[in-house]
Amino acid sequence: MTDHVPAVGDIGFSTSPHPMGKLIRLGTRLKFKKALFNHEFVIDRIVDGVPYVIQATIHGVTDSMRLDEVAHGGTYTLISPPPEVDIDKLLFFCRSQVGTEYGILTIAAIAIDVVSWQWIPAFRGARKNSWICSALIEEGLRYAGWYHDWVDIYNMFPDESYFALVVAEGTKAFIYEAANEWPFHSPFPVGVELATAPIVQAHAVTRALHETVWTPTHPKRGESSAEFQASKKALEAISATCWICGKTAEESGLPLEGHHLNTEWSLINSADWAKVQENFPHAKDLETWLDSTDNLILLCAKCHRSPLYGVHMVTMPAWIVQKYQLEGWDLVNGPNHTSAAALDDQSGYYPEH
Repeated sequence: MTDHVPAVGDIGFSTSPHPMGKLIRLGTRLKFKKALFNHEFVIDRIVDGVPYVIQATIHGVTDSMRLDEVAHGGTYTLISPPPEVDIDKLLFFCRSQVGTEYGILTIAAIAIDVVSWQWIPAFRGARKNSWICSALIEEGLRYAGWYHDWVDIYNMFPDESYFALVVAEGTKAFIYEAANEWPFHSPFPVGVELATAPIVQAHAVTRALHETVWTPTHPKRGESSAEFQASKKALEAISATCWICGKTAEESGLPLEGHHLNTEWSLINSADWAKVQENFPHAKDLETWLDSTDNLILLCAKCHRSPLYGVHMVTMPAWIVQKYQLEGWDLVNGPNHTSAAALDDQSGYYPEH
């Protein structure tokens, strides 16, 4: 087990098997695709070696529960607050809220927002004189000197708060198992310190790419060869989906397109036949190999020719990672819950390459 001793001011996150916890994690999954925690709290005091916490529960904001009771049957994680946090101010604020009602209608409002379509006006249920657990602690941290660019502290889940804190400079996280009877599977080793190495915050990278490619003499491109069409049909028979995003022609709205992966059509006369045969010993000749299934993949128009996402427009490191990105992640605009898109690529216009 970790040598860390719970300290006054530690921020806690817990996961429990109880119905309310399950509902909160369900809402988190609906919004962020995965859920680690369903509750957030702060250690208020330690009496005879026993830590007590301040938290917003269904009974309102309380300060009477022991730390080992917070996640009975589950796990809890403690994070040392960022160094700029004034612990006295944090506790002063949270203590001043003890007895305030719990924002259960706010939880319901967030649930409605999560499961409704984006074009439906947001239904805000935040009420004066009420708190949800994450909002209570984050407002306390803000009062104590730690600022984060929350859009709305009443429209967030404990997971958001956790990941914002765990990457903050000077914090450390420690995971504990509250009880053994619940088969909780933590994504991290239980009972060990999570060393927080320096982390670069999420950011957009914009590059003006200047590229010079010497293209050898080649015939003017016309209709696709019979070999190309046959290879495309063979690939569609195996899996008629885009090699990057996995969408079918119907899902993408345009026919799937064949893309020369290893050697582009216009660059074939720069290819060394001997080198090609090293990797494709069964190939007959360059011209046949060019349009064969060895050198062809299926792409939707977006992943093929989009100015923002297409292989002909985006550098290889950025383009190919789209095949393996998290559900809901967007190469240009980040997670799907960001407030505004940086660039829009929904016009459906993709120039010929």
